[in-house]
Amino acid sequence: MGDVIEACQEARTAAILQQRTMVLTVLPETRELRVGIEEAEQRVRPADPFDRFSRFRGTQQPASATASAPLFAAQLERTVSLEMLDVNFIDHLKAPAARVRFFPNGSCDEFTIVLQGARNEWRQLSLDVLTSTVELKALR
Repeated sequence: MGDVIEACQEARTAAILQQRTMVLTVLPETRELRVGIEEAEQRVRPADPFDRFSRFRGTQQPASATASAPLFAAQLERTVSLEMLDVNFIDHLKAPAARVRFFPNGSCDEFTIVLQGARNEWRQLSLDVLTSTVELKALR
């Protein structure tokens, strides 16, 4: 559960500090977690409206070359199983990937994940959509 919490915190922090939408991608089949810049922002990043010289460079500038590298990556242990994976109230447990967006204003998509550990302990992690803060619950 620590990796999921850390991934959410990293995504929230990066979105606020970089003023860019970040995405936490969960791959259910491999139990991988990745945090990176939203794909649309990787292709083209709007020019800074407060940059006095942006009119000389055009209205848009390419994102940095390192934008595709994940800011955070982890894999859940084999003893942990995913029991629920919902983004915006849609089940993604059988989907190839679940994408949770974290926005520059500190908000995020609705996200709930339930994990079962090796000793049959069940934990639910949800995000507050307004603040992106983690809410953790023991279910069993």
